Amino acid sequence: MLLRKTLLVFTTLAVLFGVVVVPGALAATFGNTEAGPKEDKTVGAEVKRANSYELKEEGEVTKLSVYAVHGSHWASGKKQKLKAMIYSDSSGSPTELLATGSEVIYEGTEGWFALPFASPVKLKPGTYWIGFISGGENEVMGFKWKEVTNSRRKNHNDWSEGPSNPFSKSGEVKTDNEEMSLYATYEPTHLGTVKYRVDAASEWDSIIEKATEEQTKKEEAWKKWIQENLATIKAYPPFGNKYVELKTGLPVEAYRDWPNEGSPRYAPLTEEKRNKFLSEKVESDVKAGYSGEFLDDVNWSLGFRDWEQSKTEIEPEQEEEADLVAGVREKIGQKARFEMNSQFKDIYPLMKEGNANVAEALENVDIVTKEFGVGYLSGLEKASQFKEFTEYVEKLHAKGIQIAMTGAGECAITREEFEYQLATYFLVNANATNQHAERPKAEGDYINGTKQVPTKPEKSASTIEPEAGKWWKGWEVNLGAPTTAPPKEANANGVWTREFTKGIVYVLQPEAAEQTIKLPAGKTWKNIKGETITEVTLKPRKVKHGEKCEGAETTMASGAVVIGS
Repeated sequence: MLLRKTLLVFTTLAVLFGVVVVPGALAATFGNTEAGPKEDKTVGAEVKRANSYELKEEGEVTKLSVYAVHGSHWASGKKQKLKAMIYSDSSGSPTELLATGSEVIYEGTEGWFALPFASPVKLKPGTYWIGFISGGENEVMGFKWKEVTNSRRKNHNDWSEGPSNPFSKSGEVKTDNEEMSLYATYEPTHLGTVKYRVDAASEWDSIIEKATEEQTKKEEAWKKWIQENLATIKAYPPFGNKYVELKTGLPVEAYRDWPNEGSPRYAPLTEEKRNKFLSEKVESDVKAGYSGEFLDDVNWSLGFRDWEQSKTEIEPEQEEEADLVAGVREKIGQKARFEMNSQFKDIYPLMKEGNANVAEALENVDIVTKEFGVGYLSGLEKASQFKEFTEYVEKLHAKGIQIAMTGAGECAITREEFEYQLATYFLVNANATNQHAERPKAEGDYINGTKQVPTKPEKSASTIEPEAGKWWKGWEVNLGAPTTAPPKEANANGVWTREFTKGIVYVLQPEAAEQTIKLPAGKTWKNIKGETITEVTLKPRKVKHGEKCEGAETTMASGAVVIGS
């Protein structure tokens, strides 16, 4: 916090004195950043040691830092080899080796000593064991520490073999109370990278089957791909139980289209049908191990009902639907994830009116779906509607709710449509402001595409041009951390812009005329296809839809994602 305040003051003074400073994203840390009151001068030869810390957001770790002091055998000219290491946590112990740093030499520096990684190590939120392994010299180096009961793990490990995998493989693991003055430096990435939410349609089943088969092999390539590229999974029980059983560590939501489930169907909603749905469906999802619930078709006004009913049936009252949402939250508990699909044009006017039932429902959910994203089926065909959408997202974030932008339909599997969706996602993406401490931590918004699956468990298998049944390369883009907040309005030319440390996104709003934008000087810019560019052109586009994409046309806006280095 002190560093952030200092940079803010420096930036203000720089502007006052005529120097314009545009700060990038500040590096963040996790671990023990204090120089401890005690010193351990006995760093033994060929030993690895680690402490555990929680990483609260997705990030790319670039280095570890340890507060080094002279060891009991230090003398001028003596050297100690060191390498950083990161291990996963299982039940409070270090287990799987996730990364090994570059070899560095300690020659006597006292103070914070860097242990870098050759390339950034991407980590998701969670608990990790960070530490270092020492080379053949004995007690050349020491470190500062503070006493925390049972905080450190260490064991013998031959330097020539590198840190063992798992941690315990190299020998007996010992526990002591030395929490080393040791921390990791990372760049937050969750607002500059895609959080991909899978709708587990049939095309994903074969991927899960491959991942399950791979668990018997050492590489576990498919399972690793899922963990590295996906953020959450939505699956229909009981067919989706396989996604839960895979145990990837990712949240798996149970998809329930409540109006159409059961015999007879649960719509129109009554107290009896609501209680039956909660006991028959939601309780079974909890028992099956789903980490949360997805409730479809929670629409609030007559024009947005999409199930068939006879003229004599009574529409579900708003109060009944609010009770349904509250009932789901009660069944799954406060720590579970709860996503609700309510149509934007249906729910937002009621939000603005202060509708009590809608407000109650929003108090109980963590994510709200924007069905069809901003694509040709989204209903966002006017500039005013697009601006309302950005306001809607901002209001959800303020309530502690993330948004999930879903695929725009099969007629939208083109690079122009996908890039428009992706640019808009980056434009509005932000961490919601948590309102409930016991709920899952807000970690940014979600997006998915239509019929996108990997063909191989390597990123090189992705495609530059989107195709049905293949993974689009655009989902892998990393723009770094945002340097500006989500914008509240377009420029005069109808272009929305947001800057990141490694790129810029542009969105031409609906109804705006074609625009060509010169990219800022000082960086080499590339488009989503990897081509070097100096400008981008955005223009309205005609998108056909309907059967075989040969039906009516809709005039759509466009977007561009550019990467700078």
